Amino acid sequence: MLSIILKQIDGLFAAGTTSNDNCHRNKTATINRHAAVVEALYKKHSNEIYHYILTLSDPTSAEDISHQLWLKLIEQPDKYKHLSNFRAYI
Repeated sequence: MLSIILKQIDGLFAAGTTSNDNCHRNKTATINRHAAVVEALYKKHSNEIYHYILTLSDPTSAEDISHQLWLKLIEQPDKYKHLSNFRAYI
């Protein structure tokens, strides 16, 4: 699922690139930082989040909900405050 999420990040930011080299470099740096943050959060918390959701639902729903949660984090990164507890945020 992580590869799907990282492809979503690339797709979200690639659509807005311009021909200006500085702007392109800044967007690339932002994408790389955002991808690294999402990847680290995913590796650290994905299993626990999935298993928690699984205790409240069936496997198919748990997978869907978990996937939607990670996509929301990708699409709206400004909603997550990096100083707060990630699992509490979720």
